[in-house]
Amino acid sequence: MGGRRPGFVGRPPAIWKVPPRNPHFTGRDGMLAELRRRLRAGEDTLVVQALYGLGGVGKTQLAIEYAHRFAADYDLVWWIDAEQPAFIGEQLAALAASLNLPSGPSVADTVERLLTALRGRDRWLLIFDNAERPADVADYRAAGAGHMLVTSRFPGWGALGGRLEVDVLARAETVALLCARIPALSGKLADELAAELGDLPLAAAQGAAYLEQTDLPAADYLRRFREQRTTLLARGDVVDYHGRLDTTWALSLQRLHEQDSAAVQLLQLAAFLAAEPIPLALFGDHAGLLDEPLRTVAAAPDALADAVGALVGYSLARRSPDGFQIHRLVQAVIRHQLSPDLQQTTADQVLALLAAASPGEPESPIGWPAYARLAPHVLATAPLADHSCAGRRLVLHTMSYLQAHGDSSASRAVGEPLLNRWRCILGPDHPDTLTAANRFTLALNQLGEAESARTLAEDTLQRCRRVLGPDHPTALWSATALALALGELGDAKPAHTLSEDTLQRCRRVLGPSHPTTLLAAAALSAALVQLGQVGPARALGEDTVHRSRRVHGPDHPTTLTASTALAVALNDLQEANSARTLGEDTLHRCRRVFGPDHVITLWTAHTLTVSLDRLGEADSARTLGEDTLQRCRRAYGPDHPVTLHVLKAGNIDQPTPAHDAGTDDGSQQS
Repeated sequence: MGGRRPGFVGRPPAIWKVPPRNPHFTGRDGMLAELRRRLRAGEDTLVVQALYGLGGVGKTQLAIEYAHRFAADYDLVWWIDAEQPAFIGEQLAALAASLNLPSGPSVADTVERLLTALRGRDRWLLIFDNAERPADVADYRAAGAGHMLVTSRFPGWGALGGRLEVDVLARAETVALLCARIPALSGKLADELAAELGDLPLAAAQGAAYLEQTDLPAADYLRRFREQRTTLLARGDVVDYHGRLDTTWALSLQRLHEQDSAAVQLLQLAAFLAAEPIPLALFGDHAGLLDEPLRTVAAAPDALADAVGALVGYSLARRSPDGFQIHRLVQAVIRHQLSPDLQQTTADQVLALLAAASPGEPESPIGWPAYARLAPHVLATAPLADHSCAGRRLVLHTMSYLQAHGDSSASRAVGEPLLNRWRCILGPDHPDTLTAANRFTLALNQLGEAESARTLAEDTLQRCRRVLGPDHPTALWSATALALALGELGDAKPAHTLSEDTLQRCRRVLGPSHPTTLLAAAALSAALVQLGQVGPARALGEDTVHRSRRVHGPDHPTTLTASTALAVALNDLQEANSARTLGEDTLHRCRRVFGPDHVITLWTAHTLTVSLDRLGEADSARTLGEDTLQRCRRAYGPDHPVTLHVLKAGNIDQPTPAHDAGTDDGSQQS
C-alpha cells in the first residue's frame, strides 16, 4: 500500500464511518505526518499503530483529523468505539453489512467473515477508539495490507505494533486554539490562560466553550480559574466528548483504587506537589514518614518503580529521569476528591517529606542540584507551610538558593507574595517574617531596585532591633542588606558607618568567618573604595577573601562577592596586574557557578574590563565590555547600577547616559 499514489486528499471513501471533523483542530502537523509515515511503512502487511496518553490530551481528535485529512489514501475507513469490548463485534458486523457481506449465525461468525474479506483487500483503516488493553482488540486484526489505529490511555501497545505518545499541545498551539475560538482574546491573556490550563486540549476546548456560553470576559475567567480551579473544571460543554475534566479521569482513578492502593497514596501525595518532575528519592529516602502500604513499597526501589508504573499504565503520570510527573489539572481533580481531613493529612505528609529532604546550607554549591530538584515543589507547597516552622525554614532556604544560584527574578517573584502573606498570618514582627523581608531585600538589591531595597531594609532593621535586639543574627543580616542597598545608591558615608558597626557586631556575635560577617566585610570594603580609602579596603578585602576561601571554599557566593570587591580596590590602587589575575579567576568561577548573567558575574566582568583597559589591552577590554553591557541590558535593564557603570567606564563605544549610578567619579562599583 505504501507505494500507491493516494487519491484526492480529503475525499472520503465509499465505505466511511468517522465522527465529524473538528473545525477548531489546531496544530499537531508533525505528529500527523509521523503517524502517516508509520502507517505507510508496511507494504503488504497489517500495520497497527496506537496513540496513547492522558485523558483529554486529544488522542481521539488526532485520530479523527488523521482520518479526514488522509481519507483519499483509503477505500474503507471505519470507526469503532472500543471502550466497552463487548460491543466491538456489533460495530464490526455493521461494517460487514456495509460491504454487503452475508451475516453469519452469530456476531462472531459475521466478524470472522469480515476479517476474511479484509485479508483480500488493501487501502482500509480501522480505528479503535479508547481501547483499554491490547487484548481487547488483538482478535480483530486482519491479515490484509491495511491499517489499524488505536487510541488508548494505556501505553503498553508495543506487542501489537507501534505506539506514539500524544502529549499536551505546544504553547503556541494552545494560544492559537483559544484565540480562534475567542477572537477578542489578547495574545498575552491567551498565553496566561494556556499556562493555567496546562496546554491540555480538552481543558482549552472546555474553557473556550464556557467563555462562549457565558460571554464572561476572559480576564475574569482566568482569575476565577486560579481561585476556583476545581469548580470551573466542571463547566463548559464540549461537543462530541463524554464528560468534562472533572470526570474524564474518573474511570482510571476508580480502577487504580481497586488494583493498587499504594499507587493511589503516591498519586495523592504527588497531587500536592508541583506539576514538575518529582524525584522518587523524596519518597524512597523518607519512607518512614509514609503510611502503609506505601511505606513498605517506598522502602523497596523496585516496588516504588512498580507503583509509578501503575500510574503510567493509566496515563495518570509520566516517567522522568529518577522520578515522575503529573499534569496540573489531574492534580487539581485528585485534591478536590479528597475529604477535608484527608487533604490536611496528605498536605502535612508532603510538608514533612520536603522538610526531611532539605539539602541544608542554601549558599553552598554542593547542595544546589538537590535544591534544583526540590525548589518547584517547595514553592508550590509554600502556602501550606505557613503554619509549619520546618516548612517556613525550607521556603526561606529555597529563596536563598534562588538568589545564590542567580535567579533573582524568581526570588523576587516568590518573596513579595510570601512577605505579604506572612505579615498577615504571622505578623510583621515575627522572626520568619523579618527573615523573609531580608531575603526580599537582597532580591531587590540584586535586581537594581536599590531604593525599594533601602526602604524595606530600613523598616526591617528597625523591627529587628526592637523585637530581637541589635546583635541578633537576623538583625545583623538586615543591617548588612541595608548597607549593600546604601552602597548601590551611592550613599557611601552612611553605608560605611553602618557596615563598620555591623562588621564589629558580627565578629563579636557570629565570629570572624561567619557568612554574614564576611558579607558585611565585603559591604564595608566596597564603601571604603567609594570613599577613596582604598588601602584599608584592600587590607580588609584580602582578609575577607582569605577567610571565605578557607571556610567556605573558592566557589562560595560570599567568596566570589568578596573577591570582586578586592579586585575593585586593587584597580583603584593601580595594581592592575593583580586585579586582572584575581578578576580572571573570579570571572571564570562566577560563570561556572552562577552563569554568565548573574549580577555578581557582571560586576566581576566589569571590574576585569577596567583592569584590561588600564593594562593597555584595549581590544580585549572592549570585547569584554561590550559583551557585559549587552548582558546587563538584557538581564537587568538600562538603569541597573552595573549597566550604568559599564557605560561610564569609557572602554566601549557607547554614548554616556544622562544620569549615572550616583557614585564618585573615581569609583567602579557601588
